Amino acid sequence: MLTTSSIDMKIQAAPAAELCSDELTWDPWAYDAGPKRPQPPVYGAGASQWDTIPGSTPVQAEIPEHYRSMSPDDLARRIAAAKMTLGSRLVILGHHYQRDEIIRWADFRGDSFKLSQQAASRREADFIVFCGVHFMAESADILAGDHQRIILPNLAAGCSMADMADEVQVRSCWKQLGEALGVSPLPDVAWREMDIGVWSGLTTAEVIARHTAEWERLRAGEDLPRGGGETFAQFQGRILRSVEQIREIHAGEQVVIVTHGGAVRAFLLHCRGLDVSQFRQIDKIGNTGVSEVTIATGGRVVIHSVNDITHLDGLALFGEAVDA
Repeated sequence: MLTTSSIDMKIQAAPAAELCSDELTWDPWAYDAGPKRPQPPVYGAGASQWDTIPGSTPVQAEIPEHYRSMSPDDLARRIAAAKMTLGSRLVILGHHYQRDEIIRWADFRGDSFKLSQQAASRREADFIVFCGVHFMAESADILAGDHQRIILPNLAAGCSMADMADEVQVRSCWKQLGEALGVSPLPDVAWREMDIGVWSGLTTAEVIARHTAEWERLRAGEDLPRGGGETFAQFQGRILRSVEQIREIHAGEQVVIVTHGGAVRAFLLHCRGLDVSQFRQIDKIGNTGVSEVTIATGGRVVIHSVNDITHLDGLALFGEAVDA
């Protein structure tokens, strides 16, 4: 087996001008360290492969030669036999970004947090193989039982964004925010971004091309689970339940919520008394946009500002989100 077939086909079919780097055609084990080839930590093939990586990151050990020389069919037979032998003792988690050759073996497919939750529900499993990156496997380990072993197949699979700030920097940031606001920041997973299932990582154009029927039903007003993930009503529901808890605990106080634009949008939709089918009437929330709302006794809502990004004047904004 050289590079896997799905990647090979895409590279061969792409015009030369569209290829990012010849390094994307390297064998998967090009990043492994062997006795005759010491290797510093690297991220593996992809856009971040030569980004600076923390020196404490594990280095992938060399894959034995007999595995590297196997044909794809032989490898598939070995994997199938191992899965059958282990049965319910094994759970394989496949992140959306993985190749088809890996996803075919996954018991669950989804985004990192959802996969960690699904793995935690399988208490009979002794081994949880997370086909993702470092922080995803770490999240699964937090939720897993004491008897469960979390396995990251490729230790070179890291995430440059997750490594942009180390633990000391994150704790320092939390401390500074808390001191500035006079509070202690508290995490609340209810305000996480919407689960859009298999759409994760796709642009709007790619979603339309691959999931045309589903997209057309959504545009017609039907509130479907996006990509097999959440409906907008489900997404908004968990946010509003969190709002009620915050109101009970912090009645009469000022609360600052740092979250994704989609979550803010879902909350503002409720504040304006609009139905979930009307969510496009709420403008997209820009990066670091600030919205201010007062919820008075009795539930009366006053919206003071929406998506204030004047503090970003002069800065270039980029990136696309699926608006569905």
